[in-house]
Amino acid sequence: MEKSKQEQSNKESIAVLKALRDKFYDKFPDLNSQDIIVEKSNQLKSKYPDYLDYEAYHVLISSTPHIQVKHLDFPGEDSIESFFQSKISE
Repeated sequence: MEKSKQEQSNKESIAVLKALRDKFYDKFPDLNSQDIIVEKSNQLKSKYPDYLDYEAYHVLISSTPHIQVKHLDFPGEDSIESFFQSKISE
């Protein structure tokens, strides 16, 4: 895929992740939501030494990456998109 098309696709994917994050916080407006996020982020930190290289990690914790990220989302069961979708549908 051409770089500009890839960048646009990544921006759209990030927008989807942010929208899911917002829905998650709407569904869990209390402090319990932060506990859920911290638990997930700690799980990812222990499994992926390069967790800061994932844009989805920064969306999860509502931060801005200070480096050029190399990956969008975590693979398989660690996907942040899947995590938010699962929590929203509970």
